[in-house]
Amino acid sequence: MFNEDSRVKIPTLLHLTRLGYQYISLKNNKSYDPNTNIFTHIFDTAIQEINSGIEIDTVKRLYEEITLDLENEDLGKAFFEKLTNRSGIKLIDFENLACFIRLQTYFTLFIFLLTDLSCLNTKVSIY
Repeated sequence: MFNEDSRVKIPTLLHLTRLGYQYISLKNNKSYDPNTNIFTHIFDTAIQEINSGIEIDTVKRLYEEITLDLENEDLGKAFFEKLTNRSGIKLIDFENLACFIRLQTYFTLFIFLLTDLSCLNTKVSIY
């Protein structure tokens, strides 16, 4: 039987895993937070990689702040400001972004993929 899974998803997943992406299954994944769609173990590792020397307690506090920011009624403005902040704790390493584009620091990039991730936040409407 031909459907979206057999013609699109599975071939795409196979191709992307061959390119170096790591497939993540939602089954029995204890680090997935359905309220934020964040995998906490990946988040913790990435933040510690970007902000060397940061304590795990600080990372957990940052995650709680992001969770609160995502609850705001500001259409993501607070989260965007935290995402693009260039001082303090960084969510994106803008200084090394150019190195990534030249593939010199490819090993520090976290590449994952999954399919059909539902959004449980009922405040968000996607049209």
